[in-house]
Amino acid sequence: MPLPIVSPIRVVRRGGRHVFSCADGEYGSLSIQGGIGRFESPDAPPLLLRPEPGITAAHYQVWNEKDGKTSEFFASSYRWSIFDRVVRVHYGNNDYRLVPRASFGTGYDLVDNRGKRILSMKPGSGGVEITVDKLETELACIVFTYFLAKRAWMRSVWPSKAVEEIGDRQKAQDAATKAAEKKAEELAQAMMPGGVKKAGVESPKEAAGSGKGK
Repeated sequence: MPLPIVSPIRVVRRGGRHVFSCADGEYGSLSIQGGIGRFESPDAPPLLLRPEPGITAAHYQVWNEKDGKTSEFFASSYRWSIFDRVVRVHYGNNDYRLVPRASFGTGYDLVDNRGKRILSMKPGSGGVEITVDKLETELACIVFTYFLAKRAWMRSVWPSKAVEEIGDRQKAQDAATKAAEKKAEELAQAMMPGGVKKAGVESPKEAAGSGKGK
């Protein structure tokens, strides 16, 4: 029977493996080689964490591995640019953000779109300590978050902006995107024959008529 999620989870290096454990026992181990991670657990099929080609940074995906082949898709991540320290994480139907902790020192927080913390990672005795605030979080999500954080661990030394500020910036970006989409839709309608004039844009027929009267 799989171990339930118990906080805190400790991750320590043993040779080339990152071993995940809690007070009740060991969850499994993650090996990372050439930018590809593989998590093995006695209670579940192996997980394959691999980079995907794309125009964004920190673009990874998580897959189940069965009989040496990838099967079920689990999660993905991306970062808007190499200068952005916030990593967007999509796990199932959930959208999260991986952000540096709001204090000096290495470590990351995983938060949801409302800014609520899901888990937090910081240096612990001999490794990394993961405090899980939402105990319903699946082990695969925790492993993926750790993998992403370790890929950019030293980038977290400088504290991040407050989670609320990051959330406000995301809301502003979403609002700007919606406004731009609405403007484009209005422009497209105005340019259609017989379209309604919106946003100060004349349809081609109206423009032709006004030209004749001059």
